[in-house]
Amino acid sequence: MKKIVCSYKKEARFGFGDFLRGSLATKTFCDLKGFDFDFDFSKHEIGEFLYSGYIGDDYLDDEVDENLALRDVEHSDLDTIYTCNNRLTCGNWKQSMAKILLDFQKSISPDVKNLFANKIKFSDDVLKACASRLKEKNISSYEVLHIRLGDTQSFSDDGEIVEDCEKRNSRAFRYTIEDYMKVFDCLLDTEKNYVFMSDSQELRDRVSDHIKKNTLTNCHILTSNPSHTSRKYTKTIYKNPRIKNLFETAVDICLLSKSQKNTSFSSYSFGSNFIQWISYIFDVPYIVHNLKGVDMYDRWLRKKNHRK
Repeated sequence: MKKIVCSYKKEARFGFGDFLRGSLATKTFCDLKGFDFDFDFSKHEIGEFLYSGYIGDDYLDDEVDENLALRDVEHSDLDTIYTCNNRLTCGNWKQSMAKILLDFQKSISPDVKNLFANKIKFSDDVLKACASRLKEKNISSYEVLHIRLGDTQSFSDDGEIVEDCEKRNSRAFRYTIEDYMKVFDCLLDTEKNYVFMSDSQELRDRVSDHIKKNTLTNCHILTSNPSHTSRKYTKTIYKNPRIKNLFETAVDICLLSKSQKNTSFSSYSFGSNFIQWISYIFDVPYIVHNLKGVDMYDRWLRKKNHRK
């Protein structure tokens, strides 16, 4: 029987959330075709902190095909195919990306979701870090508040794009930190504990200062030094990429998987794959709000008041 292994290879061109999305799509495809399936993190740096329970044959990172279309798999002469896939098999890309992702999520069977939830495990060091940081703040349950500024504001020192990069990757979201701080302020509920996350260390630092200044005892920042999991992407796109160890990113993923609810405000129309798919796999309620302009606080406040 033919088998497809989704491998998050060392030089993957996309983030960890994108890989989870592509792996879920590939598993769904395999079930339709009667193929075996597995997924593997071990070739990537994140595999030091997250395990997938892969038990198949060993293989070289170079054997992983980044450009393989699922429709071509059944015509391959190989019995086992290694792919680093982030794609969805969708015939109508004129829809909004957010709708495509939502429709895809609804199409995934519970068995597929449970397979991923049962196989994904965190390293002892990551689990200990999560437990000790929550205990230090006396947190027994919490919700995650996440603000996604966009790659050019988070993973590059100056936001400068390399000259030969594709124009589609040169999107820049030029909201100010003050804009995001307004959104943060209107989110808090005094009856809940929150863990705040962002792809921007600058925003994390500002929120941390804000928490201390206003003595917000129910909001906490438990990690630092966020980093995009695709080294190849950041090095290819940005002149001065920020490259950090992925341990803190793995702790973020662990905290997301154990949260009561994950709420994300994103400058991307489709939200945040980093938040969405780990939330989905571990059955954590996930809400995303798209921030389309600098008037985002006013629009959010109007929606909030309208619901009252």
